[in-house]
Amino acid sequence: MTAMYRGMKQASDDLGAGLEFTINITACNSDDHSANARCPGDRRGSLWFLDMAKASGFDFDHISFHYYPFHHDRGYWMDLYLGQMRGAAQKYGGKVFFNEVNCAEVYTGNTDGGHAGDSACYDSVAQIVHTLQNDYADVVAEINLYELLDQSNLQGVESHFGLMYDLARPKPTLQLLTDFAD
Repeated sequence: MTAMYRGMKQASDDLGAGLEFTINITACNSDDHSANARCPGDRRGSLWFLDMAKASGFDFDHISFHYYPFHHDRGYWMDLYLGQMRGAAQKYGGKVFFNEVNCAEVYTGNTDGGHAGDSACYDSVAQIVHTLQNDYADVVAEINLYELLDQSNLQGVESHFGLMYDLARPKPTLQLLTDFAD
């Protein structure tokens, strides 16, 4: 990773391109103490990864963050994960690109984006966008929902994250986001 960064940075400098570099972290379950845990017992989440990258010479300019909340995450889990994002923004300065978010209910079978009052996918998206606007605007540069269109060529849940089934058929969550933008 650092070698790639150094090569891209050198090329950017040599060409006078002024490229800026982003590193990605995801929400990290500090309560997970299994053999595969990424941040066991460390409520700061993936800060260790950012620290390691900086110490190795990856002088990133921006941080991006991924989190797919369930509607019932409000409270403990949402506070934990968004607190990790805030901690990264504060430690490294600047705002975070919240570049991959959608409802986690897709993982449990929701394929249509839900509807207002469902306490599931639709309400999850409404809740996270509302929370980011009201409580985290000071550390979030932008929010990018994953993704515009369903990918019918994929198998499993990854094919259902679109805000639209296809270019002609929107899901209710697309209107929800349009309403947030007004």
